[in-house]
Amino acid sequence: MDTKEPPSGMLHGHTAVGLETRGQRKLAVLLFTQSVLTCACAALCVYTLYKVHRFEQAWHEIPLDKGIYLRKLENPGPYLNFTVTWNKGLNLEHGSEITVPIAGPYVLYFCALVYGNNTKGNLTLSQGHTNISFELLPTLGDRYVRQQKVISLYEKEKVTFSFENKYDRYLYLQDLSVGLHYLLGAQEFATPEYDPHA
Repeated sequence: MDTKEPPSGMLHGHTAVGLETRGQRKLAVLLFTQSVLTCACAALCVYTLYKVHRFEQAWHEIPLDKGIYLRKLENPGPYLNFTVTWNKGLNLEHGSEITVPIAGPYVLYFCALVYGNNTKGNLTLSQGHTNISFELLPTLGDRYVRQQKVISLYEKEKVTFSFENKYDRYLYLQDLSVGLHYLLGAQEFATPEYDPHA
């Protein structure tokens, strides 16, 4: 006994019509399933592209690099005045005060050109009651002194720079470029409050 179904062209009557109808139903179900899967794939692709685009936008909006680069201006006065060469997240106010919005570690680096005798002067960074000093010796010719240091600063306090030459009034800070960069990128931590009763 042969269990194969004969082709529909060989069947006559009601049997042939039943097989054709069943085949048409299977084709319709198959086409419907394919359409649903195609729409689902297209929707998934559009959603993925949307999410990637939003992530890219958010990534570019986060200022990862926070810092300021300054160049000294000629000025007589207790604090050094600067002009801004580059800044992102830190601002210069009144020409001499840097606003620090975030507490944490910063790298301070500078290039200085000092003229004078063999005595030394001090370049001092001040924030509140904190003073950080660098000894600067005069150099021969136009050779710059370069130094850097990792320092910790408090948020919402002004930073100023001053140059003192107590021993030799002819020691002169000819040129100065200062950079201050936040080291933790997008991470921001406030200074914890001290509670003596805890």
